[in-house]
Amino acid sequence: MFLLLLPQSTLDNIMKIPASFYDVQTVDTPLSSPDVPAEATCSLNGIPAVWRPTEKDAPSVLLFPAPEGDAQHSQSLVDGLVGKGLNVLIVRPSGETLAEFSAQGVEICSAAIDFLEKEGCGQLFLFAQGVATLPAVHAMTEIKTGLKGIFLEGTVLDYAVWLEKICDIKGITSDEYERTILDAMEEITRATMIFHGALDEITPAPVAERLQADSGARTKHFFIIPGGHAPDKEPLCDVGGEPYLDAIRQFINTACGINTWRQRRRHVRPTLKK
Repeated sequence: MFLLLLPQSTLDNIMKIPASFYDVQTVDTPLSSPDVPAEATCSLNGIPAVWRPTEKDAPSVLLFPAPEGDAQHSQSLVDGLVGKGLNVLIVRPSGETLAEFSAQGVEICSAAIDFLEKEGCGQLFLFAQGVATLPAVHAMTEIKTGLKGIFLEGTVLDYAVWLEKICDIKGITSDEYERTILDAMEEITRATMIFHGALDEITPAPVAERLQADSGARTKHFFIIPGGHAPDKEPLCDVGGEPYLDAIRQFINTACGINTWRQRRRHVRPTLKK
């Protein structure tokens, strides 16, 4: 079994994640369009979450936003996914160390699977941005059923560079962090889609291509978004527009068998009951 544990030297105080990254409030402003389902707050084993449902039996996306982004920053992606007929559950993993931050991914995903089963929702996909890739890939390696696939956006592969650019902390090396993510990618065999901004300054696009190279998924896609930056600067869905969201929906349809020839034929020409 793959254990996502970092060496003790990496878990010392210098590797603590600043608490300010999790001091994010949910945006409670009413949605202007009556056609867009309203959000509701919920709890996943005591972990706060936001629930944006569409149709009960539609596929669902569990979103781990980039911790350095604010709630409004991820709103474009959430609205876009909901607009494509997907249920969205938004949760922000937290932890004082990388190990705690990573481990919470399993707890959140397990609780989300139970929550969505009670809601009668369709199959679940995980979507992680930035450094939140760490708890996401941990969950994918540890949870063997209940997660259909994973989306990664603007993955951070060099934790030291991320800290330096985001909060101006220098002098930290963390090769273990990068190796941990890439090792996890080898373990993940479920459907994987990776988005990365061409202008990402934290993890350059050529470096991010290692995610696909190391991925053990049988079905995997890697997209460079022209003009896109890291998720903390701007939502890649705003840069990619409708083609970005359409690619996500198409990927989910294929993974769930929704757009197979047999499914389309059944939809157009229902089987007659005798």
